Amino acid sequence: GNYNVAVGKHAGYSLQVAANSNTIVGTSSCNVLKTGYSNAVLGYAAMYTANNDESRTVAVGAAALYSMDGDVTVTQNTAIGYATGYYISTGVSNTHLG
Repeated sequence: GNYNVAVGKHAGYSLQVAANSNTIVGTSSCNVLKTGYSNAVLGYAAMYTANNDESRTVAVGAAALYSMDGDVTVTQNTAIGYATGYYISTGVSNTHLG
């Protein structure tokens, strides 16, 4: 992909050529994300299971949006706080604070 920044062991580990404009900071954050774009992720294991087209999402905090899974449309979500939205696997335009 283009314009990606990944900092931390296994951060953005699986990014592919279609993944663009992601900022990923934290060990294992976006570990299996392949093709998502325009995400801002900060925290250990944040968006850990995001694996396809999760896009335009902000996750701040360890394990924030941990269970996101792009097998269906998952875009424009915001989660701020430790494990906020941990069990959320699908959804569009949601805000989680905690």
